[in-house]
Amino acid sequence: MTVEAEVKLSRVSIYYFGRIGGDWKLGFPIQGLLSDRETVVAREISSFAHRLGVNTVLAPNVSKASGKIARAEDLPIKVKGDDPPIIRRGLVEKNGGLHLEFHDGAILGANEAFYVATGDCPTVIVTSNDSKKVIATHGGRDCLIDQEMILSGKPSRKNFSVVDSIMESFEGKNPERISVFIALGIGAEHFHHKWSDPKWGEVNRTLTNYVIQNFGRRCIEGEREKGCINLPKIIFRQFEKYGVGELEWDGCDTYSDTENGEHLWHSHRRDKGPARNGILVVPT
Repeated sequence: MTVEAEVKLSRVSIYYFGRIGGDWKLGFPIQGLLSDRETVVAREISSFAHRLGVNTVLAPNVSKASGKIARAEDLPIKVKGDDPPIIRRGLVEKNGGLHLEFHDGAILGANEAFYVATGDCPTVIVTSNDSKKVIATHGGRDCLIDQEMILSGKPSRKNFSVVDSIMESFEGKNPERISVFIALGIGAEHFHHKWSDPKWGEVNRTLTNYVIQNFGRRCIEGEREKGCINLPKIIFRQFEKYGVGELEWDGCDTYSDTENGEHLWHSHRRDKGPARNGILVVPT
């Protein structure tokens, strides 16, 4: 199993899995077992985490940008096929069958870790010096911005941004003692939302203008008509509004990072394919 990069912070260790190791996407085995490839991924992640002292890996379904944060009890069903069986996905039992549940992230307890497969979206890791609590979430554009809200005026979820959900979980804690780390993600210059797009141009214009008006011009790189959204800067700006004091980004770019002429990471924008990187967050 190849760990592409590792970041050790005061409260967590973050492990990055990239293109060298193949596709790190996990499936949802509602019927039967995982596919052969997904079984290999599940076994590699679970065995790697188990060696680090983890007995539960929370891997919620982040595909709907729900803005919700899960606890272990919200993800009761373990994945079939991993060894040891410690991965929990967004599955719950209802009406005699298994159904998908959607969360953007998870609150991590003792001996728990967070896993997410991502193509270009950042992963956000939040800790507090006043608490043992660790929260890790998917930090994609639609997690940070309720597009339905800005396009129609009607919210699609409880909180506008997953950042609001994170800060709700830290309610009562001194924001100046909260630390935020952003792992991986696409560089702004490659994350364009062009106004000239024949299908999405007007939506892109509305989105770009909303970002500028609410988070600042610095969150759009270059000409505004290209709509190059800087996700880490939006994340930082949203946390800054709560008074959070410590903000850090690893600077990795899924689109353009290379080594010896080879891309390090999968990128949905670049490759137009389904392959994903893996991020494992382990409290220490």
